[in-house]
Amino acid sequence: MEDSKGNEGNENEQQNMEEENENGGEEEEISYLYEWVDSMPLSRPKKKIERDFNDAVLLAEILKYHFPKLVELHNYPGASSTKQKVANWDALNKKVLKKIGLSITKEEIDELSSSKPNAIEQLLIRVYRLVKGIPQQGKRRKDQRAPGIHSAIQR
Repeated sequence: MEDSKGNEGNENEQQNMEEENENGGEEEEISYLYEWVDSMPLSRPKKKIERDFNDAVLLAEILKYHFPKLVELHNYPGASSTKQKVANWDALNKKVLKKIGLSITKEEIDELSSSKPNAIEQLLIRVYRLVKGIPQQGKRRKDQRAPGIHSAIQR
């Protein structure tokens, strides 16, 4: 999907995000991220995001919405076993995430499949930034959050 603001809008969003990062607001930031996720046509409603996304199916659906030619949803069956969750994440990583420049590590796959708090939010922020054409931030320490996403998420 193309962002209608163009490059100037993206630069302004980046500046706003940096300013808002300095001012805090992590709860608000996550709230806007959840609004963006809720705006996607997903097969399951979001209840507890860590568990809802732990089998990679919902992220595959979001990516299918934005990159329809890259994602084949039949490759990501709903899963309750850790083995199948990891297999889904591994397939999504190899078949889609690497192609769009968002590959994830084995450690991240383990965190996502085991529903580690904030793991999916960090990946969703990266996906959102890619979709909206906002430059990705460099590697962050695990205890750092993404800068001011709520200013960039369209309400």
